[in-house]
Amino acid sequence: MSIVKHTSLDQFSRSWWPVVLLMIPVLLFWSTIWVAPLKLMVVMCHELSHALMSWLTGGEVVRFEVSLNQSGHVISRGGNRFLTLSAGYLGSFGFGLLFLYAAQRASRARVLSAVSAVLFAVMILLFVRSLQGILIVSAAVVLFGWLTTRPRRVLGPVVLRL
Repeated sequence: MSIVKHTSLDQFSRSWWPVVLLMIPVLLFWSTIWVAPLKLMVVMCHELSHALMSWLTGGEVVRFEVSLNQSGHVISRGGNRFLTLSAGYLGSFGFGLLFLYAAQRASRARVLSAVSAVLFAVMILLFVRSLQGILIVSAAVVLFGWLTTRPRRVLGPVVLRL
């Protein structure tokens, strides 16, 4: 008995064609303003990973910033420095996997969208201090809140797969 589940090419094409189709314009317009929101989302997930690891290792987050030039930083105190510094890229990877997993089912996509909206709203209230950072993270809260209310079949899962 095999543990690995084999899927046919037909099953693969039905579940992943939206990802492939959405990646084409992303790659074509990578250096334009149209893809900037996606890049900012990655920066937010990266910085959030630093903040979460700081908390998980007993530290505290003093400041959380994301800028329009697609940079950001977290200032934390205490906690395990090695794990906190390593968490940015590993956490971004983890968030990406979580989004892909959630995008497979509309119900999971809605839950992840709602949790993301709440998580980013908490980050605004507790740590984001600059107007630019507040506007960027607020846009993410609005986007995730909007995705939570979308029809179950298509929009939420397709956008989360992107």
